[in-house]
Amino acid sequence: MSDHVVPPSHSPDAIAPSLQHRSNPNDQPNPTILPPSLLKTFQFIFLIRDPSASIPSLYRCFLPPLSEMTGERFLDVSELGYRETRLLFDYFYLPSIRSPHDPPEITPQDNSPCSKPIVIDADDLRSYPESILRSVCTYLDFPYSSSMLSWSTPEDHAHAVSLFEKYARYHEDALNSTGAERDDGISNGECHEQVKAERSGGREVEGKVWKRGCRQN
Repeated sequence: MSDHVVPPSHSPDAIAPSLQHRSNPNDQPNPTILPPSLLKTFQFIFLIRDPSASIPSLYRCFLPPLSEMTGERFLDVSELGYRETRLLFDYFYLPSIRSPHDPPEITPQDNSPCSKPIVIDADDLRSYPESILRSVCTYLDFPYSSSMLSWSTPEDHAHAVSLFEKYARYHEDALNSTGAERDDGISNGECHEQVKAERSGGREVEGKVWKRGCRQN
């Protein structure tokens, strides 16, 4: 969702008009529409996934039958968000200030964010949801609860649907789930068979992309 806070122009003075009152004339430029004083109040977590898996997963939403539900017909690569995500990560990681060997504890710097971003691989999160979530909570000094991995009540479902109403067709599997359970993955053959079942009649090139994504995922 980084493309929602990083403008296409990458202008250093692109702070949103409604947030200008939080700006300071001495603020250093940042790639977002948010002033540094507001950025400092968040701990950013980057959830990443191999593009060879994530792009085919998104692309199927632009092809029948899913396109009939999403209303999408054309995938604009500029909307994938990779440029914006990299700009955002580089800004928060501050390589010019911190060494890659520095510990991740909070170390405020002038007008810059006060801690390194957390990076989580989606495959790792699916394989070890509890241990990763525990680690994040420990890092943030936030109490962990097993209930964080479960959203099985009608109230939970209604809340999720309300939050994802605009993008519900893209996240039907997630919205129909009841919790995060460890997933040890599936074999390439199983993955290919699943793709064939879901996308029967699809284009040959799409099948090749999907198989490559399954193999490298």
